[in-house]
Amino acid sequence: MPAQRRDSPAVSAIAVSRAASAGKRYPSISAAPRLTQACAAGHIGGIDAEYAWSQPGGSGNGITLVDIERGWKLADAIQASTDALVFGDVMLLELQVEQEVPDSDPILLPVEFEPANYEVVRLATALGIVVVEAVGNNQGIGGQDLATHIDSLGNHIFDKDNEIEYKDSGAILVAAANPLINPALRMPESNYGNRVNCFAWGDFVKTLDVDASGNDAYTDSFGSTSAASAIVAGAAILVQAIAEQDPAISSRFNPFIL
Repeated sequence: MPAQRRDSPAVSAIAVSRAASAGKRYPSISAAPRLTQACAAGHIGGIDAEYAWSQPGGSGNGITLVDIERGWKLADAIQASTDALVFGDVMLLELQVEQEVPDSDPILLPVEFEPANYEVVRLATALGIVVVEAVGNNQGIGGQDLATHIDSLGNHIFDKDNEIEYKDSGAILVAAANPLINPALRMPESNYGNRVNCFAWGDFVKTLDVDASGNDAYTDSFGSTSAASAIVAGAAILVQAIAEQDPAISSRFNPFIL
């Protein structure tokens, strides 16, 4: 399937979500709004997992996820993950890189801010892999407008208004929003800007954990753009799995139209 930009009119889909209203059931997947449109529309709903489970493919079966965390040389890890995945699988980049600032703490930015990382992310999306990327958090100084930052090659790669320097890797960049406010407001630490595609919960997110004794447990304090990007990655998995099982579609979506 040829690559298409996210402003393409091609049909896409969103995972079953409570973004619109509680109790409203998910319509035909082919009629649903695009993933990046729905999670950027000002609604801050979660994923209706119970309803998803009732749909063919709604458990995400058949879709492989790779979640890249700390401790790796990022460009190598992204390339190795790309080699292990196939068209329509999902890669989650749940971390950030540093931009050094003289006489100050570094600023934390999306991983593709580094040119080597950008190139391998762009390769992954060109091969049809859905890359979901956290935009990064800056707890002390507050979230940064990505459009104002210049990479090591001298380019404003995150400024969509800069037609010469802007670079679209094809990744879905995810910011974090306060789940207690609707319409949603950005979490203070979350980066932002015109390159950001969407947002999700950035606080009070329940997920798996390990307690002090090393036993399996749960936490409700997962937050910021790590939590938000994980939620969107989960939505992408459901979209792909349901689309593949839908007789009217019978295939996974190109990441450029999610």
